[in-house]
Amino acid sequence: MRHLITTLFLIVLTWPAAAAGPETMGPLAPHIDLDPQGSPWRVVEEQGRLVIENTSEPGRITYYFVEPRERPIAASVSVSVAGSGEELSGAGLLYALQGEGQARLYYLFILSPDGTTSVLRRDASGVNRMIATRVPDIDPSAQVELKVEETGGAAAFFVNAEQVGTIEAEGVGSGAVGVAAAGEGRFSFEGFQLGQAGQR
Repeated sequence: MRHLITTLFLIVLTWPAAAAGPETMGPLAPHIDLDPQGSPWRVVEEQGRLVIENTSEPGRITYYFVEPRERPIAASVSVSVAGSGEELSGAGLLYALQGEGQARLYYLFILSPDGTTSVLRRDASGVNRMIATRVPDIDPSAQVELKVEETGGAAAFFVNAEQVGTIEAEGVGSGAVGVAAAGEGRFSFEGFQLGQAGQR
């Protein structure tokens, strides 16, 4: 059940830079800035993984994205997370990014340090949680695969190949796709893949 999140998230836009990210991030690699300036985020490559860390500013979000060439899409990434327990901190996929300023719309599919996965929607009204699921027997500090796949006007969300939810909402089937980190914590990403639905 959807409800309004009382915590307001400030958005940190991350733009393409010359210092490319790890090759394991696939089509996102050229768009990753490993030395962001004026940001609470530490962004580094460690053992072929993208590591994004925020130790000072709760409630912040950062993301990297690309525009898909074809639709419908399937996108996935493996993440591990460690955090302070802040509500809605986590890491995962950015989906259906579109619009500008306060009218900007996007969805986040994130794994939190307590093992909860959430689908969040950000629009002009703020940030809202649409789905929250706890999948048994997953270790957030290990690599967990998150996936979103478009099908028939909806977007389905998967944790380690197990479907945990579906949404039919504004923006689904359009917009940019990528990875995101929210709140305080240390977040590791690898193996970002983007392709056509049904072909991966």
